[in-house]
Amino acid sequence: MSIYDKRIKLIFYASVGVDLLVVGLLIALVNPLVGLVSAAALAAGQVVVYWVLVRPGILREKVLASGQPGEARILKIDAGALTGTSLVQRVTMSLEVRPSSGEPYQLDGPMLVDRGQLQALTPGAVVPVMIDPQNPANVAIGGPQGESALAGAAQDKAREAGEMVDGWEAVNNAIRERGLPAEAAVLKAWELGVNVNGPNPAMQLLLEVRPADRPPFQAQATCVVAEASLDKFQPGNLIHVKYDPEDLTRVAVVHS
Repeated sequence: MSIYDKRIKLIFYASVGVDLLVVGLLIALVNPLVGLVSAAALAAGQVVVYWVLVRPGILREKVLASGQPGEARILKIDAGALTGTSLVQRVTMSLEVRPSSGEPYQLDGPMLVDRGQLQALTPGAVVPVMIDPQNPANVAIGGPQGESALAGAAQDKAREAGEMVDGWEAVNNAIRERGLPAEAAVLKAWELGVNVNGPNPAMQLLLEVRPADRPPFQAQATCVVAEASLDKFQPGNLIHVKYDPEDLTRVAVVHS
């Protein structure tokens, strides 16, 4: 059992005990009718807590312990849906689940995750999961070793992302050093699911490069965009680039 599942249960049982104490005091000090009404309201609240936090935590624990290993690619994660305690978050996600045997399938809905997992959960990331063999809709993020497996996946992802960005920057720096300057209009822009040095996304851009002394041409460029500058890289905006006059497919953003 993971530590946050234990703490969820502890919080739940403690809240039940407090509620029972409150009800007992109301019955003793006020009157039975008020006590019964209060008991019904508190019981309803406990049912909601159980179904929203406790039961999903118990199911997740069982799936991690006895499920079948697989992996999932994160299609979407709604950071605005974060709720719960300081240890557990209920996050709305879209996953492409890839069982070890069988066809991939999409799964949409809320999932319980530990706050420590959130850094690894970004669109495009591939994470280990455990799948309930009786109900493929029950999927828990993590591997047979729970959080350690996800931590390892996060470290692998960070290392691969670092190597990828280093490769881009080596090419971009060579173009910036020897290329010719030009303005470029952003035609399309999309994030690649990798953040660098915080919330700064790596992006692929489709550009119309407009040199001063030759006809415009289209090319793609890859760069890391500072979060504060994202608006400048939306379609329709002009940015500064350098291009290789001998190979027009090689274009690098000058300021991002």
